[in-house]
Amino acid sequence: MIKNKKVLENRAFVAVIKDKSILMVRHKHGNMDYWTLPRGGIEANETPEKCGIREVKEETGLSIKIVKRLFKIGNEICLLGALINDAKPVVGSDPELLPEKQIIKDVKWFSLKDKADDLQVKPVLAVLKGKDLKEKNIWKNKITAIKSKAKNIRLVKPDINYKKEYLEFVREYEKKGERKIQFVISQNPLPFDLYIKKLTNWSKGIDVKPGFVAHSTFWLMRNNKILGVVNIRHKLNKKLKKKGGHIGYSIRPSERKKGYGILLLNLALKKAKQLGLKKVLLRRCNKINATFQLFYITKIILVKLYNSI
Repeated sequence: MIKNKKVLENRAFVAVIKDKSILMVRHKHGNMDYWTLPRGGIEANETPEKCGIREVKEETGLSIKIVKRLFKIGNEICLLGALINDAKPVVGSDPELLPEKQIIKDVKWFSLKDKADDLQVKPVLAVLKGKDLKEKNIWKNKITAIKSKAKNIRLVKPDINYKKEYLEFVREYEKKGERKIQFVISQNPLPFDLYIKKLTNWSKGIDVKPGFVAHSTFWLMRNNKILGVVNIRHKLNKKLKKKGGHIGYSIRPSERKKGYGILLLNLALKKAKQLGLKKVLLRRCNKINATFQLFYITKIILVKLYNSI
């Protein structure tokens, strides 16, 4: 993306396919490390096709042509791209970021077979096979598929009986050397009974820290293992409107890339509705979200599904 140009809400991403392989870019920033299709915001006076060509050039150094539009979900347009020549991809950059702040770390061709279940690649393959994608149903089906694989998954309120499980959950972040971005995870959990009491009070608006609002915490559990944590803010202040939104969450390192983030957010919206929230603001934690599929789900689909939950 180019500096000082107005960026519109619409975005484009490109599936560049060659010899049964698909081009993907590795992003790394903070604790986030993931592979995504080349993508970016559509600038003023720019078509989705021009945006796709530009983004692929910036991120991979490759020159492509756009074959056709594959589908659109919300404000995201998926394009099918083809190489113009046999050049090899190189690690590109984001013109908006300083050299020391660049997040693009690698570019690679992946076998379509190996990426068939990837949440970015799967809808692309479906369309190429002639399947009709309906915006609402495609992601509902994904949530259903994740639920079917994830038995005994539930959201629970913090409970003193899960002390051992929660301490193991927090310890995993420490072993990985990860910064605990989620506020409630960053708090000292000991003594554990006082920690639980503090979370309970905050959910009632009692002893809330200055600059904070009442917020409820829930743990995502599979059987007796804590997979993640979500924090739902009961209202927004100026700070949360700009950064944070109503919902913040984290999945433990060993359970990532299994679809639990999508499931957690789906369950969190149900809790938000129970708390009386009629509208939910979901903000990306960074300039670029941790994963492409979660950007899809949080910014587009879950908000649309909210009223039907």
